[in-house]
Amino acid sequence: MFNWGVDQGVLDASPCVGVKRPGKEVRRERTLSDDELRALWNGLQQAGIAGDTAAALKLQLLTACRIGEICGAQWSEIDLAKAEWLIPGKRAKNGRECLVPLSENAIEILKAQDQSGAHVFPAAREEILPSARRCRDP
Repeated sequence: MFNWGVDQGVLDASPCVGVKRPGKEVRRERTLSDDELRALWNGLQQAGIAGDTAAALKLQLLTACRIGEICGAQWSEIDLAKAEWLIPGKRAKNGRECLVPLSENAIEILKAQDQSGAHVFPAAREEILPSARRCRDP
């Protein structure tokens, strides 16, 4: 933040010059095993969560997209005939649009959703991502 202030001409110098990181960054190495993925997939129906939420989590497993991208998904971004989902740059973490290929299972999940509204998972947006209000269009 201080470097940004210097770049913008708000500060003459950063007060953090010479400050070192507090520790070494540790990469995440934990991944779910096939058995754990199967248990998660099968357990979502018995988890006591809303059906939209379970569907959103399954779509996340199938696409490896961020949950915020899933919860903010809009029907206008999805082409079921081409089996593609184009996430616009304004909703992507890196600011670049991303074309996500959709598997048969992903298409099946999407077809089961109510297509009458703008968002694919309107209920899941609030349940999974309480801050999803920030994702909504103005």
